[in-house]
Amino acid sequence: MDKQDNPYAAPETDISSQSAVDEMSEVEQIRHQYLRHEAAVRSIGWLYYLLAALPASGALAGLAFTFSEGPGSLVFVAIFGSVAAMFAGLGTGLRRLSPWVRTPVMLLSIAGMTGFPIGTIICGWILSLVATKKGEFVFSAEYREIIRQTPHMQCKITLISVFGMILLALIVLGALLSILRFAMTQVTGG
Repeated sequence: MDKQDNPYAAPETDISSQSAVDEMSEVEQIRHQYLRHEAAVRSIGWLYYLLAALPASGALAGLAFTFSEGPGSLVFVAIFGSVAAMFAGLGTGLRRLSPWVRTPVMLLSIAGMTGFPIGTIICGWILSLVATKKGEFVFSAEYREIIRQTPHMQCKITLISVFGMILLALIVLGALLSILRFAMTQVTGG
């Protein structure tokens, strides 16, 4: 029996991903090449939103304390509110791949690398995403035009990224709650 006569034979079709990439336009190939990097940069934006939520909740707690005990913690509220607004703005800039966000994120990452070992690892990863040639291109006007031309290509968040972000969120939450507890004891004198 010949292979062509066998109705149960597997089809002879090349389904390799390389052939799919070859059929893409030049713009699609560029987007495909940078898509993982883009997804990683955008995921950092969610981390910055998380970082904004924690001091914002501290500012709200300080505000509640101010109403119940007096205006002694207004400076605390202003500082935590400003930090929350800064992180929220940086998160939005990262999610939108705004070019202005690279410099402050790089500076914060360099400062955060002093927090050995977790800060060094996380901030080093963020710095490697934002400060490299790939990062520079992902934040460029040329890449934004490529994104506009390829709306059918979307970033996909991997399962390992989700678990990493949850772990990171728990670490950051623990650290910021410790800072908040210390700050509140300083304000209340307890």
